[in-house]
Amino acid sequence: MGSSPNLSGSITMTDSASAVLTKVRGEMEKTNASASKGGTAATSMGAGWAKAAVGLGVAAIGFSTLTRAIGDSISAAVEDDKSVRSLNQALANSGQSFATKELGEWTQALQLSLGVSDDLIRNGLRAMTNAGADTAESQKLVALSLDIAAGSGRDAASVQAALAKAYGGQTTALGRLGVGIDKATLASGDMDKITAILAAKFNGQAKVASESYAGAMARISEAAGEASESVGYSLLRAIDTLTASTGGPGGAGSAIVSLGDGIADIVDQAMLGVQAVDSLVGSINNLIPGSDDADRKSVV
Repeated sequence: MGSSPNLSGSITMTDSASAVLTKVRGEMEKTNASASKGGTAATSMGAGWAKAAVGLGVAAIGFSTLTRAIGDSISAAVEDDKSVRSLNQALANSGQSFATKELGEWTQALQLSLGVSDDLIRNGLRAMTNAGADTAESQKLVALSLDIAAGSGRDAASVQAALAKAYGGQTTALGRLGVGIDKATLASGDMDKITAILAAKFNGQAKVASESYAGAMARISEAAGEASESVGYSLLRAIDTLTASTGGPGGAGSAIVSLGDGIADIVDQAMLGVQAVDSLVGSINNLIPGSDDADRKSVV
């Protein structure tokens, strides 16, 4: 079967977006490295933004689009970090910290192969862990929840919550899902029997769903989301450095706002043709306290 025009177009758009995100991430990692080697945080951060802006062609993509994407990347990284920390704490509380790396790799592999959110997977693992399941059982139950959701149309988070409660001995929520478990089996609380019935009924549904056009788009979206989170993490590290060097969140906030306002004015001029884009770097560096000629040359 030939490729869907819409799907092909979406893949092309995602490839372009990934290229942009990769460029920004690269510049922000250089920013972090520069600051760690003794450069001022404000100078290093401003230089990274300037290099990324010119390299990407701000006039072509629009400064507001770039800044919105950056904001989304930071938000994605913050949520990802929260999810990771919560799961890791649950593992530590249950004496399973040794499985942190293994579950991280398993989560990413499942996310990209099925096109499901890594936060959804981690939240499911945390719920199963809190219910008393070990690492292997948690993985089995989360994978089963995705099959049930795909095969029944139920929300995956609700299925995970029901399975976690059932593992803890409360099967009422599982019965309410209407997934074909008789009352006697539910009343027995025999999770081996319950999961065997569910697996026989829904096995492979998540994989089949991932192979549809909708599933392909979900997998592409998750891959793009991972790229966005990587940019966000790089920016958060840069902000940490800036915060430390400016005496705390208050100083960092003032520096970022002032720098952002100045960059916005310069980019507006560049887009209107008042100022050439190739002079953008020097103009932005002029806004940064302590920036000298060496700093400016280092970013062009």
